[in-house]
Amino acid sequence: LYEVLQLRSIGTGFSKPFPAYQPEPPVTFDDEDEEEYDLEEEEAFGLDDFDDEDEDIEAPSFLSTFGDDDDDEFPAPQPIPTSAPAFDLSSKDLTKLRTMLAQVKQAGDSSKQLQVLKAIGALQVENGMQNEALATYGEMLSVYETVDDKKGLIETLDVTASLMVKTENLQAAIMHASRGARLAHEIGDDDAQMRFLITLGDAHQQLGES
Repeated sequence: LYEVLQLRSIGTGFSKPFPAYQPEPPVTFDDEDEEEYDLEEEEAFGLDDFDDEDEDIEAPSFLSTFGDDDDDEFPAPQPIPTSAPAFDLSSKDLTKLRTMLAQVKQAGDSSKQLQVLKAIGALQVENGMQNEALATYGEMLSVYETVDDKKGLIETLDVTASLMVKTENLQAAIMHASRGARLAHEIGDDDAQMRFLITLGDAHQQLGES
C-alpha cells in the first residue's frame, strides 16, 4: 500500500502545469540615462541645428515700419487727369470721326452728333461711298426728327433724295423728295421746294414716267 501511494504521488507530480510565461521587467532609466537618450535623439534628428536657425531668423525690415505710427493716415488717392477728346470735324479719317460720333452719342449731345454725322456723310460722298452715305443721312434724319428741326430735315432730305436718284433708289427718292417739298412749302422755303421738284422730275423720268 505504501508503494502504491508513492507511485500515485509521483504520477500526480507530472500533471502539474508548466509555469506561465513571465513578461520581462520594464526597462527603467535613471536621470543620467534619460539625458544621454535626449542628446542622442536631438543629434539624430538635427534638433540642435533647428533651434539655432530659429534663433537667427529675424523679421523683415519693412515690417518694422508698420505699427510705429498708428496715428498716421495714408494719403487719399489723387484722380488721374483726363483730357477731353479733340473735336476736329475737318479730319479726313473716318475711323476718328466714328470714334468722335460714339463719344458725343454717349454724352447725349444731339447738336454735336449732327455735326459729326454731317462730316461723316460729306466725306463718304466725297470718297464715292454713296450707300454708306445714305445710311449716315438716314441717321441724321432720325436725330432731326427727335429735336424737331424742320430746316435740318429739309436739308438732309434734299441730299438724301439726290443720292437715291444717283443710286437708282427711285421710289425711295420720290418719297423723300415729296416729303421735302411739303416741308419746304410749310416754312416758305421756295428754293428748297424747287430743288425737290427737280429731283422728283429726275426720278419720274428714270422710271419712264412723264
